[in-house]
Amino acid sequence: MGDTLMENKIAGASSWPSYRLTSTDESDGEDKLVAEITVAAQPVQTVHQAELEPLMKSYQELEKKITDISGEIDKLTPKADKVDYVLASCSGIVSGLIDILFVGAPNKSKLQNWTDKQSGDIVVKFAKLNGWDGGQDGAYREDRAIAFLEGKFKVPYDSRGTSDVAQGVTRPELHHYDSPGHHPTIVGLVFSIIDQFNMTVTLNSSSQPGILQVLDVSSDQQSMKSKNQFRLQGNSFIGKIFCGCMNWFGHLMSDFAGASNSVGRGAGIPGPIMSLAGDINAVTGALNIPQSNIQKTFYDIGAKMYKEGFDARFEAAQAIPVVFNELLTRTFYAIRRSCWYLKETKEEHQKFVFKDFWQAVKPFNNATINRMILVSSAVFTALDVSAAAIKTGGVRFESLVNVNIVGVGRLIISVGMEIRQDVTRGKLQREVFIKRQQLMFTGQAIMWYRLADVWAQVPATVAALEEAELAIGQSWQKSVVIWADYDQRIQPERQQKIKKLDQEAKREFLDILD
Repeated sequence: MGDTLMENKIAGASSWPSYRLTSTDESDGEDKLVAEITVAAQPVQTVHQAELEPLMKSYQELEKKITDISGEIDKLTPKADKVDYVLASCSGIVSGLIDILFVGAPNKSKLQNWTDKQSGDIVVKFAKLNGWDGGQDGAYREDRAIAFLEGKFKVPYDSRGTSDVAQGVTRPELHHYDSPGHHPTIVGLVFSIIDQFNMTVTLNSSSQPGILQVLDVSSDQQSMKSKNQFRLQGNSFIGKIFCGCMNWFGHLMSDFAGASNSVGRGAGIPGPIMSLAGDINAVTGALNIPQSNIQKTFYDIGAKMYKEGFDARFEAAQAIPVVFNELLTRTFYAIRRSCWYLKETKEEHQKFVFKDFWQAVKPFNNATINRMILVSSAVFTALDVSAAAIKTGGVRFESLVNVNIVGVGRLIISVGMEIRQDVTRGKLQREVFIKRQQLMFTGQAIMWYRLADVWAQVPATVAALEEAELAIGQSWQKSVVIWADYDQRIQPERQQKIKKLDQEAKREFLDILD
C-alpha cells in the first residue's frame, strides 16, 4: 500500500492550487483505491485589478519613454577619440595654410582674382538668361552685362552720392554697404520691398553711425526722363511683392561684380557676414531701439573693412579654405567609420547592406562630427589669427583685414551648435531623471497593490491549509485502520508458515544426528 500527493497546475494568476491525497491497498498484488480526499481552495480574484491596469500601462509607457530619451542622449553625446581629434586638427592646419598662402587680405589675394573672374562670368550668364544679346558687336563684356542688368532691374534706392537722387549719401563708395536693400539677406529683401513700395531710399547714416535715414525720392523719379522712371510692376499686392523680389535679386546681380563704370575692381555688394552689421543697425533703427556704442563701433569697423575690399566676392574667396576644411574633416570621419564597419562585417560574417553602411558612416547629423568640425574650425581660426598678427606686427586693424571672417563665422556657428547640443542633452538627462523617479514610484504603487491582494487572499489560504490538515489527519487514521486490518488478515498465515518451518528444521536436525 502507498500514499501519493499530487499538486495540480495553477489554472490562473488569481487561482490557488488543489491537492489530492490517495491511499491504495497492495495486499492482493493489485492497487485498490481505498481512500481519496481532494482539497482545493476557491479561486480568489485580484481585488485591485481596476487600479493595477492603468498603473501597469503607465509603467510600460515610462519605460519606453526612458529608452527613447536615452537613445536621444546617446546621439547628442560625442564619441570622438584621440585619433578623431588628431585628424580634425590636421584638417584645420592644412586648411589654415591654404588660407594664409592663397587668400590673405583683399586686393592681395591669389584666390580673389579667381573669384572675381567667376563672379563676372556669372553676371554675364545671368544677363544672357534675361535676354541680353551682348550689344551691337556681340561682344559679351562684363561691363555691358552690368549696364544691361542695371537698366532692366531698376530700383528707387539705387543712388550713388551727390550725382544721384539721394543727396544725403556722403560716402558713395560705401553706398552698397549703407543701403540695406543692397544686402543679400532676408533683412535686405524686406527693406528693398519697402523702398520699392514707398519710393524711398533707406540708408544707414554715414555721418551718425547707428541712425537710419529714409529719403523720399518720388519727386525726383517724376522729374526724371521716362526711360529712367521706376514703377513697381504687378496688378495685385501679391504680384507686386513677387516683382519686387525679382527686382531685388536682379539688381543685386547687377552690382555683384561692381558697377558698369567702375574703375578697376569696383565695389560689389557686401557678403552675408559684412551685411550683418548693417542689418542689425537697420532693424534697430526701424524699431526705434537705441543703438549702443558697441553696435556703432561694429558698424564703423564693417564700413572700413568693406572699403578695403571685403565684398561678397572676397567672402567667396575666404569661403574656399573654410569649405575645404569642412569637407576634409567630414571625409576623415567617413573613411575611418567605413573601415570600422567593413571590419566588423567581415569578422561577424554579415552581409554588406548599403543602408546600414550609410547610417554608420554618414558624416553629418551626429554629435561626433560636430565636435570634430568644432576642433578643426578652432585650429583653422587660431592659425589664421596668429598669422595675421605676425604679418602686421601686432593686433590692429590691418590684422583684422587679414583674418578670414568666414572662418570666424563658421567657428561661432560650431560653438553655438556645441552649446545647444549640451543644453539639449542636459534637459534630456534631467527629464530621464524625473521619468526614473516616476517609474520608481509607479513600481512601488504596483507592489503595494499586489501586497494588498496577497493579504486579501490570506483568509482563503488559511482555510485551504486547514482543510488540507484535516484531510491529512483523516487519511492517516484511515491508513492505521487499513494496516491493522491487514495485520489481522495475514497473522494466521504467518503462524502456520512459521510452524511448518519449525517442523522441517527439527526433522533436518534429527537426520543430522542420526
